[in-house]
Amino acid sequence: TLPLPYASQPYGIAFAPDGSAVYVTLQARRELAVLSPAGELLAQVPLDGKPRGVAVTADSRRILVTRFVSGPEQGEVWIFDAATL
Repeated sequence: TLPLPYASQPYGIAFAPDGSAVYVTLQARRELAVLSPAGELLAQVPLDGKPRGVAVTADSRRILVTRFVSGPEQGEVWIFDAATL
């Protein structure tokens, strides 16, 4: 069990392959939560839109987050540097 902010609607979860972090999309709060491997909340990154899917590259350097409903012109994916978010 991982403690998350109340009513956050967690949706996606991804683990950094190097074991450094866990990434969870919080749909209702419109955030990407970063947790330590032990489950401690390290950071919350605000997003413009409702995040859903999340993935981490094989080298653990980038985090990719999909937006649930994008504009009519295109789909959107946020890309974060794991070191600086």
